Amino acid sequence: MCRTTEFALQLDESTLPGNESVLLAYVRFIKDENLSQELLFARQLETDTKGESIFRIVEQFFRNKIIPLSNIVAVATDGAPSMTGPHHGCIAYLRKYLPNVFAIRCVILRQHLVAKILSDRLHKSLNIRNIDRRELYQFPSLLKLEEQAGIGDDDLRVFCDRLAILHKNMTQRFEDLLLLEIPDWVINPFVDIEDVGVLEEELIGLQNDVELKPKFKINYQEFWLQKEVSDRYPA
Repeated sequence: MCRTTEFALQLDESTLPGNESVLLAYVRFIKDENLSQELLFARQLETDTKGESIFRIVEQFFRNKIIPLSNIVAVATDGAPSMTGPHHGCIAYLRKYLPNVFAIRCVILRQHLVAKILSDRLHKSLNIRNIDRRELYQFPSLLKLEEQAGIGDDDLRVFCDRLAILHKNMTQRFEDLLLLEIPDWVINPFVDIEDVGVLEEELIGLQNDVELKPKFKINYQEFWLQKEVSDRYPA
């Protein structure tokens, strides 16, 4: 499938209990008008976990399986320097072959939208008034502990401080995703379009396509996954 289909590549470098480093690679692609995900390979990092070593493993696998690197349209990683370093990260080496590959930190559109919602919920949960009121419904384990034995104010504040640090770290790490702007025409291609550049002509054609318009019924993701849409409007 990967030899003839464009796909998004996700890379994850993990450390096993025995201190062994393993590189996992997943692919996401469209199959029968559905978004599919499969494990591409798992390889042990025998030398080191540097960006170049990671890329060489990927490159060698693609060469052995006769998969063109040009089929990669996007790559997702965990944001570690070995992956995203501007000069020696894995993505930097990949961009020597694919200068325009889209790189993102291990999440896709729907996870980006969920992150915004959860970020707002977490912010609200840290509100001092909620803490004073002991509204712990968002934290079942704490709520159970409160009901069984009670939680001291100092202990609750420590937990709150830890959440605040976590929220700050997550916001910094995924800043590029939280700031990602999704054009209105992606969500609904039949709205009025402005400033879409080279896509304007195809979007106008799509909006006037009397056969495709009725198919925009359930959600935008299922609509864009239809083979008929990609065949008629490849851009």
